[in-house]
Amino acid sequence: MTELYLSYVQKKAEADRLAAEAEKLLSQIINSISDSDLLTASETARRLKVSVSTISRMMDDGQLEYTRVRTRRMVLKSSLPTKMSKI
Repeated sequence: MTELYLSYVQKKAEADRLAAEAEKLLSQIINSISDSDLLTASETARRLKVSVSTISRMMDDGQLEYTRVRTRRMVLKSSLPTKMSKI
């Protein structure tokens, strides 16, 4: 029983270490992207002159590239279409 508990503690410590490392890397990636390079769905909708639901649908359908920042979907300005075609 003691060996089993020790194995669990070691694996838990390793998992915690890996999770902390992943969190640090994610933070570095997010910080490397300037806030001015990202747009919310609302900002994107205003720029493209469409509704927010259209933007959400475009994201869901893969027509618009986005990245997740915590729980929000953010659009890179560089991925915006220059013109909106009929959807």
